[in-house]
Formats: sequence, C-alpha cells, structure tokens
Amino acid sequence: MRDGEALLRNVAEHSMVVEIPNTFEFGKLNDALQFSKQAKRKAVVIV
Repeated sequence: MRDGEALLRNVAEHSMVVEIPNTFEFGKLNDALQFSKQAKRKAVVIV
C-alpha cells in the first residue's frame, strides 16, 4: 500500500525519474549482457 502511495505522490509531484534504456542490436548480445552486469542497468536487445 505504501509503495503505491509513494508512486502516486511521485507522479503527482513530477518527481519520478525514468532512465532511458541502452539498446543493443541482436549481434551485440554479449555487449548488452556485459553492460547490464557492469552498469547494473537494464539493456534492451533489438531483434
């Protein structure tokens, strides 16, 4: 319940931070995995 309330407050206050994911072509799958491990961020693989 508290998480939902916090989310709603962030949206209402325009304080939500959304990171743009890094994208990788399918042929660079290993690079995407390495990036994700090192940067601790999501990587999107484009097929």
